[in-house]
Amino acid sequence: MTPHLHIGGVEASFGSFKVGPVRIETERGEYLALLGPTGCGKTSLLKCIAGLKIITAGSIRLAGQEISGLPPERRGVGLVAQTGDLFPHRNVRENLDFGLHYTRLNRTTRQARLEKHLVMFRIAPLAHRYPAGLSGGETKRVALARAMVLEPSLLLLDEPFGMLDHNGRLEMAELLRMILRELGTTVIHVTHDRHEAWSLARRCAIMNQGRIVQCGQVADVFRRPADVFTAQFLGCENVFEASFTEQTARCGEARFALGYKPPFRSGFVAIRPERIAVAAHGQPHLISGRLIELQDAGDNLKACFDCGALKLTARLPLELAPRLTLNACFNLTWLADAVHAIKPQGDEGANS
Repeated sequence: MTPHLHIGGVEASFGSFKVGPVRIETERGEYLALLGPTGCGKTSLLKCIAGLKIITAGSIRLAGQEISGLPPERRGVGLVAQTGDLFPHRNVRENLDFGLHYTRLNRTTRQARLEKHLVMFRIAPLAHRYPAGLSGGETKRVALARAMVLEPSLLLLDEPFGMLDHNGRLEMAELLRMILRELGTTVIHVTHDRHEAWSLARRCAIMNQGRIVQCGQVADVFRRPADVFTAQFLGCENVFEASFTEQTARCGEARFALGYKPPFRSGFVAIRPERIAVAAHGQPHLISGRLIELQDAGDNLKACFDCGALKLTARLPLELAPRLTLNACFNLTWLADAVHAIKPQGDEGANS
């Protein structure tokens, strides 16, 4: 199947910072999350795709057409910036109508599409307001509607939930899911929030220092990170140097079953904290540890155990709180597939 979006070896320079080479492909209607820390090049890559930055190498094809040499307005790409970037001197209706004036649509079709998007994004009551009179959530909805009213082939979202509170993020995510499911738009969503990626995207790409270091199904990337950076960025607090013998990982004096044989003899192991459990009395366990720290993290308990050579962090259910006493010893367990082997740093040829 021909990809809807093909980014082939794209490179670009932003002063002393270089993006690329970057290779990504998406299917039509796919929602791809692009994650990475601040300054890794996520927004810069979006600018290359949107045509706001000239690339120095590579190609960008959308729906089978090479768009690298086209100006932004002819690419069929919608971009929603972090701040929304609404025209302050135009009201909501005028902001949405601005781009439609430059299409070949007749007045009746243009008006019908505008009204449809005012309703779809729940901003019809705001039509005559100006940006200065909108809340953060309202501004985000208007910015999304302005991009989508042109029915782009590809929608680029740059931290679209930034500056929204928790409830605002949940509301915006649900609205976005509903609308994109109806329209079938291809989306690249830039974020540094792994929870956004998990809840919205089917696939994700991890970016670091201007390059994509891993791309795949969200669950696969989270559970099988390709390198130490990705593991730690995605919230895996248990990453240890290890040596491997057949299907066993050895971290100091501790030994853990892997369930598979890594193609390298040494590297690292990652154990996601939410996969660790406290074994019931008398049940088999893998390691014992003394509870040295306990925090209420809202929807779970963050517990740190001193296991001698290792310090393990676990994310435990809230109902265990009455059983967890500081400085008490507990038996810990997890399934073999919770332990993931990571290639040695700098070994680009190994795959786990």
